[in-house]
Amino acid sequence: MRSLSKRLFMSPIIKLATLLSVVMLLTACGFKLRGMVDVASHLQQLSVQTSDNYGVFTRRLNRTLESNDIKIIASAPYVLRITENQDENKIASFTGNAQAAQYRLIKQVKFQLENSEGLLLIGPFEAMSERVYLYSSSNKTASDSEERLIREELERDIITQITQRLQAMTNEQIDVAEAEARKKQAEAEKAKQLEEQKNVKAMPKRNAIKLAPPNL
Repeated sequence: MRSLSKRLFMSPIIKLATLLSVVMLLTACGFKLRGMVDVASHLQQLSVQTSDNYGVFTRRLNRTLESNDIKIIASAPYVLRITENQDENKIASFTGNAQAAQYRLIKQVKFQLENSEGLLLIGPFEAMSERVYLYSSSNKTASDSEERLIREELERDIITQITQRLQAMTNEQIDVAEAEARKKQAEAEKAKQLEEQKNVKAMPKRNAIKLAPPNL
């Protein structure tokens, strides 16, 4: 009996020790747990710019990036710019009384990678997530609470998609994209200068008006 009790007591401890050993082994082999992401060294310092840099979504995004060893610095050489952040709430189905029975929550975010000068390097990309939930008009408090939880879940999903997109970028890809962007910028500036010179040459010359000398 004492032996059985001892085994039952030790079982959770053994399981915990085994789990910790597996986690340590995976970490040593270069794996990371879900939610963590390796990024190119170019992106280990990143500026995040949104329409609301102090909003809830931006703060959650920054925390997730920082937890993955990405320093959020305003003067970083590269910028993760959120160009669009939309939330929709649509009726998905109706009851027999023509009242809303289900709602579909949709979150859509567009983002791109720029350099510190504002040149578009990679993107734009679109991340989207949606969920459907039951709505009860007789229990509006519970429905509102469920909606709030689902919105938080959608945000986590979007942030995961963004971090996965960052993970897919390599230093070489970023360097090539930046070189191409600078080339296009130089070509655009040159074309603008040529157009301005062309417009100046096309302007009609004004004949100088000769004034008669004053009579003394």
